[in-house]
Amino acid sequence: MIRLTKPELDISLCWTPQELQFFETYKDARKDDILDMYKNKEVQVTQKMIHQVFARQQVKTKLPFLFNLSEIVYPATLSLEQSSSQETAAYKASLFHGDLFIDLCGGLGIDSYFLSENFSSGILVERNPKLAAIVSHNYALLNRPHVQFACGQDASDFLSTYEGNADLIYIDPARRNDHGGKIVKLGDCEPNVFALMDKMFAISGTVLIKTSPLLDIQLAVNELNYVKKVYVIAVENECKELLFHLEDKYEGDLDIQTVNLEKGKTTLFSFGVKEEKEAATVVGEIKKYLYEPNAAIMKSGGFKSVALQFGLTKMHTHTHLYTSNELVTDFPGRRFDILAITKVDAREVKSIIQGTKANVSIRNFPGSAQELKKKLSLSDGGDFYIFGITDLQDKKVLLITKKVV
Repeated sequence: MIRLTKPELDISLCWTPQELQFFETYKDARKDDILDMYKNKEVQVTQKMIHQVFARQQVKTKLPFLFNLSEIVYPATLSLEQSSSQETAAYKASLFHGDLFIDLCGGLGIDSYFLSENFSSGILVERNPKLAAIVSHNYALLNRPHVQFACGQDASDFLSTYEGNADLIYIDPARRNDHGGKIVKLGDCEPNVFALMDKMFAISGTVLIKTSPLLDIQLAVNELNYVKKVYVIAVENECKELLFHLEDKYEGDLDIQTVNLEKGKTTLFSFGVKEEKEAATVVGEIKKYLYEPNAAIMKSGGFKSVALQFGLTKMHTHTHLYTSNELVTDFPGRRFDILAITKVDAREVKSIIQGTKANVSIRNFPGSAQELKKKLSLSDGGDFYIFGITDLQDKKVLLITKKVV
C-alpha cells in the first residue's frame, strides 16, 4: 500500500533565528575563514551550520532560485552534485505538461519543482527517508502543496503497487557506484530502467529518462524501445545531460534535438537520425570562414545534417569543422575568420600572430592540443585561435583564425 504525504514543515529541520543570521552574514565568506572560525571557537558554529553555508555557496550559480532562501535545508553534498541545474531543469520542464507527473528518483527535487509548474499534481518518489523528509520540508517552504511524496519508497516497489495513471514518468537513475565512481552505461545505473520499462508504460504512455552526457546515444537507443526523441542539453557550451523521450509503442523516425543554454539565449538545432544516415557528406576546400559546432551538436553526431542545413562544406570527412565563403550569421556554434593556412612550423606561426599567445585546439589531428601548443612554443590566450586539422588532401595543417564577433 502506497502512502502519499503532502509537503510539510519539519520542526526538527527548522533553523533558529541565530543560525539564520549566521547564514546571511557569512553567505559569501571564504571557506577557510569559516573553518578557522569553527576551530578557534570565535562564535558558536556547528558542523551542520558550516555544511549549510558551504552548500548554499555551491548552489549560488547552479540553483540561484534557492540561494536567497536562507531557510532551505541542504542534504549531503552528493545530492547537490547529482541534481539538475536550474537552467536544465527549467528547460526540460518546458517540454511537458498535464495533470500528473511521477518522478521516480526525486533526489533533491529540483526537476520535480520545475515540472510542477506545468502539471496540476505530481508524485516524488525517494527511497532515502532522510532525504525525502528534507525535500518535503523544502517544498513546504517553496509552496508546492500539489506535489505529494512517496517517502522511503523504491522505484520498483512504487510502480508495482501504484494503481493510477500519469501523463509523464520521469526517471533520473543514479550514475555512481558504491565506491563513488561514475557510471556511463544505462544498464549499470540504479535503478535499472530496462527492468522497470514494462511497469512504467503500464502507468504512463510517456517516459523521460535523464542520463549522463557521457552515455553513447546510439547504444542507448539500440537498447531502449520506443525512443521518439533525444535531447542533448549543454549549458554555456558544456554538455550537461541527455534526455531520452519514450512513447509507448512508438515506431516512427527518431529525432535529435540539441540545446545550448546561455544567458538570455537558447540555441536549438534538430535533425532526424534517418536523414543524417542517408545524407551525403559535402567535403571541399578550405574557404574564408571556419565554423565549430557547439558542444551539444558535437555530442549528437549530426555532422552531415548541420552542414546541409546551413549550406556549409566539411573540411574532411572526419574533421568536424565547416567552411564557407559567405558568413552564416545564425550558425549554432563559434565562427572564425581564417587568416592563414600553414604547416606545423613554430616560426611561421609566430610570424603571423606576431607573438607567443594563442588558443590552440585540434580536430582529426594527431596528438593533443597541449602537445601541439608545446610544439609551437605558445601559451594560452590572446585573440588568435589555431586549429590543427586534417584537410581534404589528408594533410595535417594549421588554420590561424580570429573569432567573428
